[in-house]
Amino acid sequence: MTRPIVHLDTSSLTDEQFAVVSELLDALGVEGEELSPHLGIPDELGQLLVFSTDSLGVLWDAMLATAGGAAAVKLTELLRRLPRRRNARGEQGRVVSVRDDQVAFVVSDAALADEAAMTAMRHVDTAALQPGTVLVWDPAARRWRGRE
Repeated sequence: MTRPIVHLDTSSLTDEQFAVVSELLDALGVEGEELSPHLGIPDELGQLLVFSTDSLGVLWDAMLATAGGAAAVKLTELLRRLPRRRNARGEQGRVVSVRDDQVAFVVSDAALADEAAMTAMRHVDTAALQPGTVLVWDPAARRWRGRE
């Protein structure tokens, strides 16, 4: 089986940090490539972009096949190790972009602190959302919702 490719912002990582990220990618059954700045997302999100995949479903299928029930925990750990940014709107976090569906998740520190966030991400049907949808984690409802 071909491993899906994810694009990551690793430019500011030390060699040691990069090695840990590489191990996490391997544990998740995916290949990593350096993130390109031109992925067709709005500039305000581009300032936060650290992780991009063509298909969320294909990514999760590969991660579950390799990591099983630990996939969500390992993805959370991977995202924690990527740079947290701030954009012009004052938002902080890391954006996960799903290119095929033109959907983005703004992964805040609250999402990374909640075990349910990555599992809930797995169940979001990004193909059913309007292109350009931006989702944020709602800790009270424990679900991803459209950003206002």
